[in-house]
Amino acid sequence: MKRKLALFMAVLMLLGASAASAQVSIAHVVMGALESVKMMDLSREKLTITRADTDEVLHPDEEFLGLLTANLRVAKLINSLEYNPGSMGAFDAFELLQRMSESGSVDMSAAPFDIAGYVIYHVILPLQLEPVIRELPKYYDAVVSVKDWQGKLDSIMEMDSLNGGKIFHLAGFPKVRKAPEYAAPMYISHVDDEVYLYEMDSSLEGWMYSFWMRRHFLGNMNTVKMVVDWLNEKLDEVENAVG
Repeated sequence: MKRKLALFMAVLMLLGASAASAQVSIAHVVMGALESVKMMDLSREKLTITRADTDEVLHPDEEFLGLLTANLRVAKLINSLEYNPGSMGAFDAFELLQRMSESGSVDMSAAPFDIAGYVIYHVILPLQLEPVIRELPKYYDAVVSVKDWQGKLDSIMEMDSLNGGKIFHLAGFPKVRKAPEYAAPMYISHVDDEVYLYEMDSSLEGWMYSFWMRRHFLGNMNTVKMVVDWLNEKLDEVENAVG
């Protein structure tokens, strides 16, 4: 149980929970942010995706669109959690678990909390985050495969611009996705609201690299990698059970 609770705390780190108002508990902030992301309508007809360097309108395939919209949801969640006023006090894990129990996931009075079931069935799948969870290990491997990757990420972090995401390739990090649209800097517009990649907005590949760069900067890269691997294991179990 302690290991599962620790993993869930790390899931919150993965999703960016770093601050909450002194008047509002972290449980309220997290649950509110999750609900807000669930309400996002990122269907194809709602989005216009344009290359920032050529103004060409992109018509991506389903794989690209799935990864892009998953990243947009993660970015929205990170933004919602990072930019709440005030500073986080003691994390009331019991309150958060109780709120999750009340959502209908489990009966905490009768059985241990099914943290894996909650995260997969109430967060990852409803928020359609599976594409980014599946993709993140590839970029982690690409990052750590480069000699002096820590120093390179530190140098990039100090720069004012990612140059549309190209800075990672110029620094020697490999192209994980060979299709040109993954390295294209994008403008994304929504018919109802503005949406951003937030995490040093750039190309889709630039976002994936900058995700790990930010985790390195925050000092939780290894913990987040452990969580990503755990989530992928649980997604594999769901996939195998369905299959």
